[in-house]
Amino acid sequence: MIADERQKWFLDYPFKLELMGLKDDDDDELLDSPISSISEAGKARENHCKKLIEDLRLSWILVDKNTGKAVNLSSWKPLSVQKSWPYHATYVMQFGCVLPVEESLLPQKLARFIITARFKMTEREECLKWSEISMRIENIEGAHVNGRSSLMILSKALYSQRSANQFKLEEGLRRYDKQKTETMRRRESREALADRLLTFIEITVFVIFYVALRLLV
Repeated sequence: MIADERQKWFLDYPFKLELMGLKDDDDDELLDSPISSISEAGKARENHCKKLIEDLRLSWILVDKNTGKAVNLSSWKPLSVQKSWPYHATYVMQFGCVLPVEESLLPQKLARFIITARFKMTEREECLKWSEISMRIENIEGAHVNGRSSLMILSKALYSQRSANQFKLEEGLRRYDKQKTETMRRRESREALADRLLTFIEITVFVIFYVALRLLV
C-alpha cells in the first residue's frame, strides 16, 4: 500500500531529477571543479558571469542501456548565469533544450528540458563548489510536467533527431520563448475576458434583482 502511494505521488507530482541535492556551502561533500582559467582572466566579479558562459560546458546524457540509444539534453553552453545572492559568490546556471513531443503528452507538442546547476565560486581556492545539478521538464506555459508524462517524454527523447549545431539549438530556444510569450498573452486575454464577462453577469443579476424588488414593493 505504501509503495503504491509513493508511486502515485511520484507520477502525479512535478518531476525533478537531481544528480546533486542542495547542501550547505561548508559541506565537505560538495563537488569541486578547478577554475584557474577564470581566475587568470581577472578578479572582477562583474565579469564572472560572462566568463562562465564562455568557458563552462555541461552535458546531460540520457542513455538506454538496453538499446544503446543516447541523447544529450543539455545546450552544452550555459543559457544563463545569474548570481543567487548579490553579495556572495553563489551562482545559478541553466542549460537545456527544446524537443517536440506527441500531442497526447503535451497539447502544445513542445517540451523544454531545464538543467539547473548551482555553485559557489571560491577564488582563493580557484574552484567551483557545486551544490546542485538537477533537471526538470516544463510545458510551453511554464508549468512543470508531472512524473508520469516526464518519463514518457524522456523515453521519446531517446529517438529524437537533435541537432548538434549550436546556432540551430539557440534558434529553437528563441522560437520556443516567442511561442511561450504568445501563449501566455492569449491565456491572459482569455482570463481578462472571462473576468469582464463575470463582472457583467454579476451586474446584470444585481440590476434584475433590484428591479424585481422595486416592482414587488
